[in-house]
Amino acid sequence: MELDHMLAPGDAMVSIDPSRPALKQIRALMAVLAADSHEKDADAEQNHNCTYTARVAVRWDLPEIGSAVHIVAPLDPDTLQPVSELGVHKAVLNSTPQKPTRSA
Repeated sequence: MELDHMLAPGDAMVSIDPSRPALKQIRALMAVLAADSHEKDADAEQNHNCTYTARVAVRWDLPEIGSAVHIVAPLDPDTLQPVSELGVHKAVLNSTPQKPTRSA
């Protein structure tokens, strides 16, 4: 992942290259999971290896105080607007809840 443009604190546009070694295991898992899917055509296979642009954002105190949300969404190549999916690349949201506090 390479930083293309910082939009604001916790919000950036990045380039993701699926052919990098760190992503090879994820790509292998995707191939296994997609083996019976409708994305078996040559275009889908080619999309696995193409570099694409995504928007990465981190938001603190969502959905509640102390929590964090991490969002990665592929960007439409023409409009540079976030989309829910671009070929085989899907938007991902990860929510980390706050740690429970102990009462004394």
